[in-house]
Amino acid sequence: MPANSFERFIRHYDRYHRVRIGDEENWFRSQPTLRDTISWAALARWRGGKKLDHQLRLKNSDLAQAEDALLGAEQAIARCCSFDELYSMVWRAIKHIWKNPELYCYDTALRIGAKLGLKPDKVYLHRGTRVGARRLGLPTEGATLEMSALPEGLQGLDASEVEDILCLYKNDF
Repeated sequence: MPANSFERFIRHYDRYHRVRIGDEENWFRSQPTLRDTISWAALARWRGGKKLDHQLRLKNSDLAQAEDALLGAEQAIARCCSFDELYSMVWRAIKHIWKNPELYCYDTALRIGAKLGLKPDKVYLHRGTRVGARRLGLPTEGATLEMSALPEGLQGLDASEVEDILCLYKNDF
């Protein structure tokens, strides 16, 4: 796709999604302690105890197991120096709970990362982002996609924004 063909998706994203996603990030960042952030993120809940959309189908009992596992890893999480390290830590802590925890791990690491000031510097692939990337002819074999592999029209965005766009607009590419 030509670089300017992404402008319409980026405008739509700016208008309908960016504020909501920013609100969520700010809410997790503003939690009083890292422990609070880990707990809320693990349970996939935020303001008013509302369950976050990507984890609506997950059982509360499984989320409670994930909370226990992640709170048990709190000290290791606090020592993470990069988003990659945080994502790996979340994965190791909860991999026994779900068969394919890619989206949960990414979302949870993103929420905890807001508190720690850690953001992804590459696009993490899960089912939705992988479909979007595949439709754009991008390599989808690995767990991540380097920003340099993206079409020029997406390279000026943050990796988390590209992840959102690949997933949100996967059926439009």
